[in-house]
Amino acid sequence: RVLFRSGIYHAMNKGLKVATGDYLLFLNSGDELRNPEVLKQAVEHLEGADLISFDLEVRDGGHTFIKSYPDQPNFRTMLNDSLPHPATFIRKSILEAAGGYDESMKIVSDWGFFITALCKYNARYKHISFPLSVFFTGGISSQQKYVELLAKEKQSVIENEFALFSDLAKESTELHQYRFIFQHSKVIRLLKKAGLIKDPFKNI
Repeated sequence: RVLFRSGIYHAMNKGLKVATGDYLLFLNSGDELRNPEVLKQAVEHLEGADLISFDLEVRDGGHTFIKSYPDQPNFRTMLNDSLPHPATFIRKSILEAAGGYDESMKIVSDWGFFITALCKYNARYKHISFPLSVFFTGGISSQQKYVELLAKEKQSVIENEFALFSDLAKESTELHQYRFIFQHSKVIRLLKKAGLIKDPFKNI
């Protein structure tokens, strides 16, 4: 992702205004569809839900893996993660009803929309278990220098929308920060590759 003068969410909201279909799919700079035929496979699933998430192929340097998403996300899973923005079809009408993406945020407006849609407004959701898009690490939300901003924005969403759970959210955000630092440390990666340490955050 790249921070434009008016923000990435400003650009997405412009896309929302001119879109004519029932569902939206946002691919940011660097994201791509997994293959030329994958949309044909996806179209048959575009009904019966407001948010339809597919899996995501993640490319992290020379390492590639498929990240799968839950069939039934809950508040805790959304605190620790999000839906895959480049692999989630969003019913246009619910994003319009939410007023589009919050342009005051630089990193987590898509996450803010997803968690409130699912956990506050009970948006209908389904998960399709095959990878739709490719996500390359290294975008703004993947960079360590933006971890503090990401945490601040997430906490702001929780305090505004789920005030009773702000303490739980703060603990989760701190854990996410520690996990990010651990998983992106070059020294830690070398030690893990050599089998000298294990990832304590793997199943969290």
